[in-house]
Amino acid sequence: MPDYLVEYASENGFRFTELIHDDYFNGIRTPFNAKLYVSCSKLLMSCVDTLAFVEYGDVSGNFGKWVTVYVDLEPLSISADELWEFRNSVLHMTNLSSRKVIAGKVSPIMPCLGEAGFIRPLTGSNAPKPFDLFGLIKAIGHGIGKWGEEYNADRGKLLKFIERYDTTISDRRVGKLSTVEPTATASANVGSVE
Repeated sequence: MPDYLVEYASENGFRFTELIHDDYFNGIRTPFNAKLYVSCSKLLMSCVDTLAFVEYGDVSGNFGKWVTVYVDLEPLSISADELWEFRNSVLHMTNLSSRKVIAGKVSPIMPCLGEAGFIRPLTGSNAPKPFDLFGLIKAIGHGIGKWGEEYNADRGKLLKFIERYDTTISDRRVGKLSTVEPTATASANVGSVE
């Protein structure tokens, strides 16, 4: 497995956005380009879960805090609370009705393609509010850039990043085991000094 600390280090600092792109956004892009928007939404929410864990640890409210601090949701006309409830619904039940949405405590939101101003709103008492999925992907991408800049500005945070990021997995950072028997030459050289 390649060592991401070596691979993404540069003279200008650690290349966080490239690491997150390679580890997560490539996986998010694939279903989006295949027009599998629900799958894309699930992977995007899971990515934010991972980033929130890396930044704040396994604590209640880390998702909303990460989104509030790093992501500008204003152009999408949605809130961090609405996004959290969308995340709960789409990841756990593949619907738009989390418990708080059903209880009327948080408005439901729904991913669409196109700017929200051009998307015809649905009508009804609890109709979901549309938001631009591609716009959310870009907003989270910008948030990742902002987040990564903090680590390059405060190198003391890097140790906590490494500690937590090392516990995460991605399609790109998968160790490969070989089932091939080592060659006799390789076996003979194990433990010997030449």
